[in-house]
Amino acid sequence: MKVCYFGIYDPNYPRNKTLMDGLREQGVEIVECNSRSRGIKKFVELYRKHRAIKNQYDVMVVGYMGHMIMPLAKLLCRKKIVFDAFLSMYDSMVNDRRVCKPRSLRARYYYFLDWISCRLADTVLLDTNTHIDYFADTFKVKRQKFERIFIGAHDKLFYPRQKPNDEKNQNFQVLWWGWMIPLHGMDYILEAADVLKNEEIDFTLMGKGAERKRVETLRNEKRLHRVTILDNVPMGELLPHIWRADVCLGIFGTTQKAGMVIPNKVYEAFAAKKAVIT
Repeated sequence: MKVCYFGIYDPNYPRNKTLMDGLREQGVEIVECNSRSRGIKKFVELYRKHRAIKNQYDVMVVGYMGHMIMPLAKLLCRKKIVFDAFLSMYDSMVNDRRVCKPRSLRARYYYFLDWISCRLADTVLLDTNTHIDYFADTFKVKRQKFERIFIGAHDKLFYPRQKPNDEKNQNFQVLWWGWMIPLHGMDYILEAADVLKNEEIDFTLMGKGAERKRVETLRNEKRLHRVTILDNVPMGELLPHIWRADVCLGIFGTTQKAGMVIPNKVYEAFAAKKAVIT
């Protein structure tokens, strides 16, 4: 089988890389039709690239994130289209990140993107059954159209290692990584660090995001000297940080999305055989 992986996806993003490499390991040939351009240029590039390969594949997969690309995919492709939704634009922007109010024009735009992209696809991929229930109920799409595929972790990037003896006598190490947004409940992590600040427990938080400055301010106000805040590291450099940790943290947010998803970091920590608190 030959698959056209189509869209404006980042090929190095964990979800996309895991799916593509997983397909290749199963003997599926992948032809990439990708644009990383901005504005109208990305649509023009995708049209031109697809025209050169339109008769060379059996199934099209629209990679994450491809909500705004689905109409173009449907226009160009006459074969089955699998849409890797991964998340709801409406839920992420309105309920989780709260960048706009539910009844605003912008919120309606995000709702439309979710609705139309699922309608145009033959199959929609999501990561949990709870997420599928949300999509089916909220966007009025038949549940039979959805398939659950766990996010997972790339086994060539995340694997276990025995802790060296020179690291065993260090303080207990707690690690969190990701984007500092409401989904992750950073306040609860800092509250835990505050409760444990007199213990020999070191917290390392790695990431950026909308809440980064507020997290740093709260850390400083609470005088949490055992909490270190670092920037994101490239995917290829993340594993040594996980190896040094005694326990890894998942998500602690109270938004609806937090109750529907299992984030990358949980699978990545499990792949490295680390204990996880979430």
